[in-house]
Amino acid sequence: MSFEELYKRISSASATMSGQERMNASILIIDSDHATRNALRQCLVQLDFVQISDAPNHLQGLDKLEQRHFTHCIFDARTTNMPARDFVIKALEMDHELICVAASYEPTIDDVFTL
Repeated sequence: MSFEELYKRISSASATMSGQERMNASILIIDSDHATRNALRQCLVQLDFVQISDAPNHLQGLDKLEQRHFTHCIFDARTTNMPARDFVIKALEMDHELICVAASYEPTIDDVFTL
């Protein structure tokens, strides 16, 4: 398949979530900075996500993942009270369908490549 055909095929596919999918999504935000958690929450609310929870560190994030089901997790790529890599491994052991998105204001190269 040529690049042009592949591009047309990909660009015609819907890569966005429907309103119903956003309503059903449940997102956990994990970041040690309170202001960052609030900013992410506000952005998600503006995008019509309604089920949003947060935690200030990876261990508390794991506790929340045990308490209820989340479809997505936006987590700090830097180590909080446990390495981010260990957090991802444990989170995916709890729910292998969880969509994990690493985020960090200033990640180190080691943080990025470890994940």
